[in-house]
Order: sequence, then structure tokens, then C-alpha cells
Amino acid sequence: MLSKPTPKIIIVGAGTFGLSTGLHLLRQNHPPSQLLLLDRYPCPSPDAASNDSSRAIRPDYPDTFYARLGQEALQAWTEDNVFTQHFYKSGRLGVEPKGREGDGYMRGSEENLKQLGIDGIRSMERGDINERWKGLNGEMEGWNIYFNPEAGWANAREALKAAMAEYVRLGGNFLCGSQGDVVSVNYTESQPETVTGVVTADGKTHEAAKVLICAGAYTPQLIDTGTQIHPIGLCLAHWRLTPAELEIWKDHPVVDIRHRGYFFPPDNRGLMKMGVGATGYGLPGKGGVPGESKNVAVPTRYSLVPDQGIPKEAEVEIRKILREACPSLANKEFFDMKVCWDGMTPDSNWLITPHPTKVGLFIAGGGAGHAFKFLPNIGKYIVKMMEGTLSKESAEKWRWRAGHPDPSTAMQGRPIKDLKEALRPATKFFPSKL
Repeated sequence: MLSKPTPKIIIVGAGTFGLSTGLHLLRQNHPPSQLLLLDRYPCPSPDAASNDSSRAIRPDYPDTFYARLGQEALQAWTEDNVFTQHFYKSGRLGVEPKGREGDGYMRGSEENLKQLGIDGIRSMERGDINERWKGLNGEMEGWNIYFNPEAGWANAREALKAAMAEYVRLGGNFLCGSQGDVVSVNYTESQPETVTGVVTADGKTHEAAKVLICAGAYTPQLIDTGTQIHPIGLCLAHWRLTPAELEIWKDHPVVDIRHRGYFFPPDNRGLMKMGVGATGYGLPGKGGVPGESKNVAVPTRYSLVPDQGIPKEAEVEIRKILREACPSLANKEFFDMKVCWDGMTPDSNWLITPHPTKVGLFIAGGGAGHAFKFLPNIGKYIVKMMEGTLSKESAEKWRWRAGHPDPSTAMQGRPIKDLKEALRPATKFFPSKL
């Protein structure tokens, strides 16, 4: 009896979801000739949310589903040779700041970590923190803090490069530039509509039985996902340490302040980074701010506006956090400032699902600001989704759902502001170049 031929799969987007899926398909012996990965840019794309110097690697979640998945990812970061060299086990301080008391996130995360059998989870006072990590000597007023010694951070940019190198080593096909820039998805004219492939910017049609869209914040520009995914911009900044400061900060943990901001110990260039989460940014007239149209925002592309900078108010918030945690860094000169776009969802769950009406079309998106840490393992589950073997629990979490027309729901109560207004000359912070 002849075996059934393996269907051709096209993956659109070489970020966290797309690259992880391609790698897992090849590791599961999917024929390289039947797999094509496409992206507008070489990996890592300048527009990808995951193209960053540092990202937290943690199983710290109040939701047991993501806590278990995070523990599996953490194990892969420490055991999979593709990723181990880019992971740094620094530990992580989880902070419930003043004003966030009682939302259950921190207490739930602590309890789940203990249930998972992770040793060394403990609450910490300001004095204990300053004694152990000399750089963290701010007042931290009203902060409730716990420490997870098993967590850490990864050099996200280098991890993506390593994953792509492994994908290519295993025979994977990757096209970028106009050859990889997907402008449309093709379907049959008969009902139900069935995928036949994609068209790229060079005018070529690529045929496939299955198309997986992993375009991050740009997913709604390719296919209609309703109001499930809201592209929202968040700001980040880097600063350089002196040799004396490096000596102080080299063994510090990640500091993650719930819904305010997070910062990392220095990387091998002597740079530290903070991402600020207190405010999101959208685009007016395109559904990106409350009260606008019900269509979702069209994010700007960092690749086209590399000198855009960030709103002055974001710089002010970053310095405010630094004054509270580590005053000696509050007046550092900032570098490499940008607005990073991600596809946020109202319930913070991803969208990993077959399209409900278009046969052969699949979506893996809505990273919601917490997807990168799963680079080593999420592709396994996306493959299961495409094969129809995903567990009931996972399928329910990541199902196609109603969404919400108000983008502020995707920020869980934090404000979303007009990015164009915030970037007007009087309010814009211009970054220095590295």
C-alpha cells in the first residue's frame, strides 16, 4: 500500500512561532522539500518583537497551564544545544508594585512554582535584596517581592539566529526579501474556501496544502482575525555600564515589576535594558486607541522608521522605575530606544488554531508579550494543532474566539495612548546611537 504523500507547508513569518514550528517539523522528519519558511527580512527581522537583546525565561505564571509549559521551556533552554549557549540563569525577582496588590498574579505564580517542585522560591525584603545585590539599593516602596533562582534571561536575537542556523542545517528552505514578503493568501473559488498557497512581493505564487500565518503584530494585515489580536506598541531602552558598574551588576537577577516594567543584568556588550509596560501605544483612526474604529491598528515597521525614538513620557517612566530600584542608574544615557510592536490579546492567551472557515489555513499569533520564552518548545504544539492532535486543554486555550473591539482590554486596564501624538517633536525622546 502506497503511503500518503506529505503535504506541502508554508510558514509565513520567521519569528518565535514560525521558526519554532519549522524547526520542530524538521526534527520530526518532515521532508525539507515540503516545507518553506518565508519572511520579509533575513532572520532576525527588524520588525519582529523577538528581535531583542534580552527576554525573560521563566515558568512564573498564576495559570498552571502556562506554568507547566514554561517549566518545559526552561528545561529546553538548559538542555537543547541550540539554545543553551544563549540562556543565562540569573534568577528573577517578581515584583508586585504598589497599586497592584490583590490581583493574584504574584501569589498565584509563587504557589505554582512550589507545586512544580522548583526549589528556592522565597519572599524577599528590601534589606535582603540590597545585601545580596548591591546595585538594587533603591527604596522600592510598597513592593512585594519574591525570588525564583531557576529563572533567567536569554539573548533573544542570538537565540533566533541559532534556531535559524539549525533549521537551515536540517535542510529547511527559507526565502526573504521580495521573495519572502507575502502579500496575499490564495484560496479556491469553490466552497468551502481552501488554501492553495501564497503570493510574494516578487509576483511569484507558492503552492501549498497548508499555510501557517505567524506574522506577529502584522498578522491582521494578512488575514482577518477580527478583534482577537490588537497590535500595541511598548517602549524599551538600553544603557551602557562603566567597568566599575559592570563589576557590581554582573550577577544580578532579572527584575520584573508587574505591569510597570522589567530590566535585565548586563549582556556581553555591557548594556542593560528596560522594557516599560505601564502604557501601550496605538495609532488613531485605525482602531489602535480607545474610542476609534473597531478595526485593529496597523503597526509601524521599525525597519522603516529606525530613528523614530520613543515618547518622552516613556523615558520619564523608565527613569522613575530606576530611581525606585537602583538610583545610580537613573540618569544614564539611553541607547537603542524603540517602540516594539506585539500582537496583544484581551485574555493574554495566544491564537494557535485552524481558521474556522478556510480549509488549510492556520494561525499562530497573538503572542501577548509573553511568547518568546517558549521558542524551544512552542513549535511542537503548533505542529500538533496543524495535525489535529492538540490536547483539548491547549485547543481550548488557543481557540478562535470573539475578541474585543476595545484595544485597552488587551492591556488589562493599563492605558493606550496615541503614538503619533506622543511622538510629536515636543514630546519625543531622540535616542543616541550605539
